[in-house]
Amino acid sequence: MNIIFEPKPGTGPRPGRFRRYAGLFLLPLLGGLLLTACQNAQEPESAAFTGTITGEVYDKTTGTGLDLANVRTDPPTSSVTTDSLGFYQILNVPAGVYVISARKVGYDSTTVDVSVLAEQTTIGDVPLSADSTATP
Repeated sequence: MNIIFEPKPGTGPRPGRFRRYAGLFLLPLLGGLLLTACQNAQEPESAAFTGTITGEVYDKTTGTGLDLANVRTDPPTSSVTTDSLGFYQILNVPAGVYVISARKVGYDSTTVDVSVLAEQTTIGDVPLSADSTATP
């Protein structure tokens, strides 16, 4: 015995209804995929216009590298801390002219000017003098 289920007339999906509403769901999905693809395609191109700043923050009197000194760029792109030997590196800095400022507790803050060129490394060593306002 075969049982065949047939819905009542007029209760099933209407022809063309899916096509009418499919665009409401597919259009934003396709737009999002296209936008993501365009953004990913632009990333390598923008990376070609950046460079790297690297250097050492050191005691001006002794020449010893200063660990845990804060180094910033102006205009602001990054802020990093020096390693145990006083060295730092700032990656993906847009090409241009920057002021590098360094500060550490017990020292006067100091700035140096650097020019960052695309796809090149710029050296920005910063000498710090002992804090002139500190009392012994």
